[in-house]
Amino acid sequence: MRDIRVKRRGTPPKEQVGVRKPFKRTPPRSKQTKKTRLASKRRKIRIIQVALWVVGVLLLSGAGFWITHLKQFSINEVVVTGVKTLSPEEIKSVAEEVVFDERFHLIASDNILLLPRAKVQGTIIGHSLRIDTVTVKVQSWRDRIVEILVVERTPAGVWCADDLEDSCFFFDNSGLVFMRTPRVSQNDVLYTGGIVTDPLGAYFLQGELGRMMALVAELKERAVEIERVSVLNKSDVAIYVRSGFVMYVSFETAPSDIIGRIETVFSSDEFIGSQESLEYIDFRFGDRVYYKTK
Repeated sequence: MRDIRVKRRGTPPKEQVGVRKPFKRTPPRSKQTKKTRLASKRRKIRIIQVALWVVGVLLLSGAGFWITHLKQFSINEVVVTGVKTLSPEEIKSVAEEVVFDERFHLIASDNILLLPRAKVQGTIIGHSLRIDTVTVKVQSWRDRIVEILVVERTPAGVWCADDLEDSCFFFDNSGLVFMRTPRVSQNDVLYTGGIVTDPLGAYFLQGELGRMMALVAELKERAVEIERVSVLNKSDVAIYVRSGFVMYVSFETAPSDIIGRIETVFSSDEFIGSQESLEYIDFRFGDRVYYKTK
């Protein structure tokens, strides 16, 4: 009998022994894939760098906070010198509000090595118009004492509102009106006009005060007794002489030229001994002089 084997459909043939499978090549990676991997690598490096930078900043900040808040570097005392009309305790209190500030600071405000000089100076100067300059320095490193030297403004003249002696103020060489004066001496030259706002903090004759003060000083040296100087407008000034007449001058003329004209006029035969009869004399028009008698 024959052995007949029926081959079923769908059954894969057995692999033949010794027959190699065909070689399949792996397709090359595209350039885009390489760029993507390179960008990803760079991104990871940047993340690591940023993380290290953040950690470094935190460590340095923590170390700085710890070092600057050590008691060995804290200010023990603040002393105030140089004040004349102001209260030393008042200035000291203002300074201590800055130095011993209890709010959180990364760098301690009371650290004597990192003393906030500019902030202390600005705060004190802003506290009062009477203060001209402030110097902050360490008086003693061992005792951790800070000295605040205050220089107050020096009065250069007295400005009064509308010639009212009960409403007068001191101004300094810059023209800044900084302090009310309770009384005025009869020997003081009163200055009026030129200010239309609140006097305190305003400037009197800003930019022209030096010329005006020089003219007044020159007149005093020549025994001209001045009672009042009144600013009429931006260019004209009236000078009231105690003998009873008024001299009108202009800011546009140099003080030396005005003095020369005054000397020339009052040394002439027409004006010798006649000052008491003058009502005014006007020097605002160059070589021409106008006057009026009483």
